[in-house]
Amino acid sequence: MTTWLCRVTEQHSTRILEFDARVGGRYRLEVTTPEGSRLLLSGTYREIEPPERLVFTWQWEEDPDFGETLVTVEFHARGNSTELVLTHERFSSTERRDRHAIGWNGCFDRLTELLKA
Repeated sequence: MTTWLCRVTEQHSTRILEFDARVGGRYRLEVTTPEGSRLLLSGTYREIEPPERLVFTWQWEEDPDFGETLVTVEFHARGNSTELVLTHERFSSTERRDRHAIGWNGCFDRLTELLKA
């Protein structure tokens, strides 16, 4: 997870501070940007349905105005492959939604590179 999640660029790094993957459990991550800023991200797991679905909240701790958003990850079997569908919703503004779309695309670019290796 630390090799691709919140890794918008190769220079970003992610450290897991808390990880309790069960319904009601919490996670907490520290993301370090290329400029050296440290950002804290946390949330609670709402649904865990292996191997099809994962739902969790998302909150940037240093930005209380960001609010709590919701991430749903769905996995669909497609022959010898798996399709991943990510929905991140409940943003307080279009700008914040669009910035996170860029971030998620960067994360999945990193994941694709890792899976090819």
